[in-house]
Amino acid sequence: MSLPKRSLLALVAMTLSGATHPPLTGEWGGDRARLILSATGGTLERDCGSGTIKGPLRLDAHHGFKAKGTFETYAPGPTPADAPPRLQPTLYSGTVNGDAMMLTVKVKGTAEPMTLHLVRGKRIKVIRCF
Repeated sequence: MSLPKRSLLALVAMTLSGATHPPLTGEWGGDRARLILSATGGTLERDCGSGTIKGPLRLDAHHGFKAKGTFETYAPGPTPADAPPRLQPTLYSGTVNGDAMMLTVKVKGTAEPMTLHLVRGKRIKVIRCF
């Protein structure tokens, strides 16, 4: 195989695997939520819940992303220390435009997804539900 064909095949393989886009990282805040992303996954904190994103978030050609994870909704008031977590399978999806992210969180078993508008670098303090 000639060098140009191998180069083209390598470029196509990198594009299909998402290797051309580094994972989204950093702190994103807004809508009473804080999202912290690393190259290996992320955590979402809300006033009445929290979630985990499994694996890196990589943008596709349309600046969108999808990832699986879990989310737990908190109830108001104290919770026994030995209460098991109520983690639900969750689909995280969204788009990024510059430093703005629209994040949709669809928790299995819930009728309506959460839609959050977050900004890269915006730091917020999450106040837990009462």
